[in-house]
Amino acid sequence: MNHPKHEEWPPYLFGEANPTARQRLSRHLQACSECREEIDAWQRSLVRLDAWKLPRSEKTHELFAPALKWAAAAALVLGLGFGVARLNSATNALRKFGSN
Repeated sequence: MNHPKHEEWPPYLFGEANPTARQRLSRHLQACSECREEIDAWQRSLVRLDAWKLPRSEKTHELFAPALKWAAAAALVLGLGFGVARLNSATNALRKFGSN
């Protein structure tokens, strides 16, 4: 018996085969128990894969919480540093102009 190529079956399984190919493959399955068993096994595998659920991952905020805390601390330190430097430069400018 002349069997279809393996590449011909996925479009058939997913309902994407053109009508001519679908009819040809369906006729082959009716006549060939070997291919019918293989296609049935593939279909069972697809059903099991569709039913399979991935475990939920950690929530995004829980995953990035430590990094966000460090980023907030760094922003606070940088902000304070810029504020102190600005205050210091303003004080120095006043002293410079005041001594003239």
